[in-house]
Amino acid sequence: MKDFADRFLRMVEELRRDDRLVVLASHLGPPATEAEIASVEARAGFVLDDSVRSLYREANGAQLSWISRANGSFDPDRHRSGTGPFDVFHPWHDDQPEDGVINILPLEKVFLGDFQDIVCAGDEDGDEDFDGRTFDRRSLRNAIRPFDAFSNYRNIALFTGDAGTQVPVRADDYWACIDATGLAGLGSYVEFLLAFRGRVASRQLLVRRIVDGAEQETAYPVPVELWTSLANTDVLAPDLRDVVERALAERGAL
Repeated sequence: MKDFADRFLRMVEELRRDDRLVVLASHLGPPATEAEIASVEARAGFVLDDSVRSLYREANGAQLSWISRANGSFDPDRHRSGTGPFDVFHPWHDDQPEDGVINILPLEKVFLGDFQDIVCAGDEDGDEDFDGRTFDRRSLRNAIRPFDAFSNYRNIALFTGDAGTQVPVRADDYWACIDATGLAGLGSYVEFLLAFRGRVASRQLLVRRIVDGAEQETAYPVPVELWTSLANTDVLAPDLRDVVERALAERGAL
């Protein structure tokens, strides 16, 4: 991800040239310094994955918001082209109209932020199943770190419960449901974001559920064209390519 910043900016400019949509906001944070990365690692108590370090060395946070003119909620008086950052966490309500949102939180916010009011186990004790395994509920929830807060209903987070490794997971239903994505690392998720231009609906593709020990993909009414557009991307990591090819095969597109 050494070229993330350049690719992100090129993507934003490409979207701004598209007359079918309006870019409402975009922002790329400055690179995180080595001192900032070392400080986060020391306070978090684990070493950041190379993919995480690589991303934040490019930009300490990234934001993008766009809406299609064909969107039934599009209002030309309200939805105007803009720049600059928006609120770092949950900048919208339940009726989120945007078609595309990227909201990668700053490094310190992800790994040191207090999310107990958001990602919490409530007053309940006991165990919780996740990715075919059983965890202490409170330990599991403490290991879920919001990363791409693109919606107040669902987010992409990083699971840090396996010796500190940072694996992308999807939080659904206001963090009530945590699902594995099938992606082995952050690099694949970032490629996914860039390929889909931050399309909100695309995150629905990244979910798998383990039922009775068997992996089952959740059924969503997502057009095959979305999968095909990603399959044609030249920079897919192996684990992401597996997710895409499996989905296309199940939909009879391969």
